[in-house]
Amino acid sequence: MAALLAVGGLAVAVAAHLFTNAIEWLGERLRLDDRVLGGVFAAWGTALPETAVPLVAALRGGDAAHAVGVGAILGAPLMLATLALALLGATVALRPEGRARRARALRVRPAAAIADLVWFCALFALAAAAGTVLARPPRAWAAPALVLGYGLYAVRAWQQGGGGGQGGRAPAPGRFAFWAARRPPPLAMVAGEALVAAALLLAGAEAFVAAVTALGRHLALPPLILALVLAPLATELPEVMNSVLWTWRGRDDLALSAVTGAMVIQSAVGPTLGLLLTPWRLGPPEVGVVAVAVAGAAFVALVLACAGRLPARALWVNAGLYGAVLAALTAVR
Repeated sequence: MAALLAVGGLAVAVAAHLFTNAIEWLGERLRLDDRVLGGVFAAWGTALPETAVPLVAALRGGDAAHAVGVGAILGAPLMLATLALALLGATVALRPEGRARRARALRVRPAAAIADLVWFCALFALAAAAGTVLARPPRAWAAPALVLGYGLYAVRAWQQGGGGGQGGRAPAPGRFAFWAARRPPPLAMVAGEALVAAALLLAGAEAFVAAVTALGRHLALPPLILALVLAPLATELPEVMNSVLWTWRGRDDLALSAVTGAMVIQSAVGPTLGLLLTPWRLGPPEVGVVAVAVAGAAFVALVLACAGRLPARALWVNAGLYGAVLAALTAVR
């Protein structure tokens, strides 16, 4: 189990380095804004593991499989809206320039980040309503509404993505891994590196998921807690690792948009699968998870609206929210 965790973690770390490098060069070659790169390309590129878990669980059928599927659908946005954002804050505080008190903040465009967070809150709240208060006829519109909502978000992000990251020209990407010439690498080679990195991310995440699942069984955890807590820790590792690397390099817009873009994806795609493939009946634990995730996103949006930046210490509130969920789930186990 320990060896599998180590192998999976190492594979994800190497793949994250290659993937972030490829995404940066993709933005350089296509002259894309960091918001499009993070919110659309990077978010979709690393969303495969957490999307696959509920899909496979739902297709297997049975109450236990449905519990795993629903838990995975809700657990991924919870982790992104709480623990992942807190890790970005910790990275900001630890990077060299973070030693200056005022520099200990994510420097992002508030309007773009707030828009992502508002989209997330609206779509995730609709998904929760479809599993609780909505009756059958109006509930039938929930899945198409979620898909349409994400489509509108992606189009809006693309339309806003013509100006270069950080409010201007994006920083130059790091040296391309497989290209020694001084001229920029061909676009096909950049795409090839991204595909290789994505495949390695999937393989590493799969090994990590297997190890975490074995750990959960060893600890005799219920399927819902396993899916809500342990599975997202493994499946969200690629996204978190990518964003931590970008934050360390000073690409704050790219790092945050990768997380918030993934949050929007997970608030729309996952619940759509749940609505189509499972009974999608949410009890108090599931509704509580949705409420905490929405509260974490709303808090970050409020801080951005008031301060115009995202202080590292403010994000520790999100870490506290994740800790509160862990304590509550442990108490009701």
